[in-house]
Amino acid sequence: MIVSMEAKFKRLKKDESWDKVYRELPLKDIPWEILRPDPPLKKLVDTGALKRGKILDACSGAGTQSIYLAKKGFKVTGIEISQEAVKIAKRRAKKAGVTCAFINRDVLDFPFKKNEFDSIVDRGCFHHIPKYKRQNYLKGAHRVLKEKGKYYLKCFSYKNGKAWNYFTKEELIKYLTPYFKILEIKHIDRGADRPKGRRYFWYAFLEGK
Repeated sequence: MIVSMEAKFKRLKKDESWDKVYRELPLKDIPWEILRPDPPLKKLVDTGALKRGKILDACSGAGTQSIYLAKKGFKVTGIEISQEAVKIAKRRAKKAGVTCAFINRDVLDFPFKKNEFDSIVDRGCFHHIPKYKRQNYLKGAHRVLKEKGKYYLKCFSYKNGKAWNYFTKEELIKYLTPYFKILEIKHIDRGADRPKGRRYFWYAFLEGK
């Protein structure tokens, strides 16, 4: 019996083991591993809105965004809960000829000094944080970010349906504004390249208060 890649991913997701996902699936079949710079992030870098400096890639996965940022002159630290993903990210960074510091830790630990980073990239991390830990996550991000440091956020939108980690604009604003000034917030989708149709996200560009 041949098991489809989609069925295999669903089984692994049910196991709630990020290591199994990265050990058993090729990167191209892991939905969140787009294997290219995230378009809104690339635009911020290209326009200079996100300036070079020390940057934290929260839930860095296989390191795609970290490697892109390192190539652009950023000093990158990636934190990732999956040991397998960290191994992959380190191999990919070495192959790309860039230096990134990948740490295998739970992002909620935020094992960094206060005001350590000029900016944070959060591409799909916040929406995986359990509801009762979201405030702790944002407090941690705010603590390690320098005053007026920049925070790039991308998370699931309510337009995907009903789920505990799909957000309305109002919900996001309520979570974010105690810690960050919202410079831009925009509804976007990933559409034509998805065989199963569109996937909706919020993108936000923030500044630490």
